[in-house]
Amino acid sequence: LPLVQPSHAAVAPLTVSQSKVAYTAFSEGSDKNEVVIQTLTGDFAEVGNNHNRPTYQKQGPPGTVPPEIFIYYWDQRDGPAFEGWWFGKSVGGNEVWSHNPSQAMRPPQK
Repeated sequence: LPLVQPSHAAVAPLTVSQSKVAYTAFSEGSDKNEVVIQTLTGDFAEVGNNHNRPTYQKQGPPGTVPPEIFIYYWDQRDGPAFEGWWFGKSVGGNEVWSHNPSQAMRPPQK
């Protein structure tokens, strides 16, 4: 799996309810017009869990089907290089855009 790390990417938590947390992914760099950055930026809502961590799905405009873009955690069962938080087309899938090796319970903010 390729490890792509867009420059200056950040994720900020937003509280949706006491039990659910949503995130807004954004770029702090000058790369906002790049296709990958536009794909990954936006609001994400908690939709389940994977490897004892919550998973999040990007939200589309109201009344639309959410896009297939997820933030999820993968543990070290496939080796330490795969452990951490991922942006991917599906949870645990082969098509991924970005990786952060953090082992935190929630996605890292940077």
